[in-house]
Amino acid sequence: MSLISCPECSRQISEHAVACPGCGHPINSAPPIIFSAPAPRAQKKKTSAIAWLFLILSCLILFPIVVGSFKHASDVLANPALLDAKPAPDYRWQAFYHAKNFCLDHMAAPSTAKFSRLDWDEKTGCKLLTNDLWYSCGFVDAQNSYGAMIRSDWGALLLHTNDSFNLIFLSLGDRQWGLWPQDLNQHP
Repeated sequence: MSLISCPECSRQISEHAVACPGCGHPINSAPPIIFSAPAPRAQKKKTSAIAWLFLILSCLILFPIVVGSFKHASDVLANPALLDAKPAPDYRWQAFYHAKNFCLDHMAAPSTAKFSRLDWDEKTGCKLLTNDLWYSCGFVDAQNSYGAMIRSDWGALLLHTNDSFNLIFLSLGDRQWGLWPQDLNQHP
């Protein structure tokens, strides 16, 4: 790079300078080259795989709900009496609660009792046998009369009348109270 003298102030400047940095006198008559960045193009926003997955799952969940509501609406239009129908009361929780209390009345150490929760499988639960007979069963962990913690299966047959439950039959471990009704074949 060579240096030249400014014609105005005689200062030494680069031969590539457009103007003198001291006095501002133009050196080359060629206009300066200005580089500008290209205008940004609008980019398409790509939809992520998670967004697509969310959309598909939402459709899979909502489709049966929407179709089911239309089916229910067509059933109601075909039979308007369905609007007046009320579901039968479900006393499962109350029956299970009262059955556990009847078990507690027959235990050596009821304060130590830890009952199974209400599920319905082969070992624990509550179900309606006839219009007013409920069978509840499960297991309970409690201390025996010697203070040892033991697990016992229990089952209770309850009669539901006038919002109260009466004990018909109770089995707790190998002990039984009451009689199983003869018209019910065997207890579940």
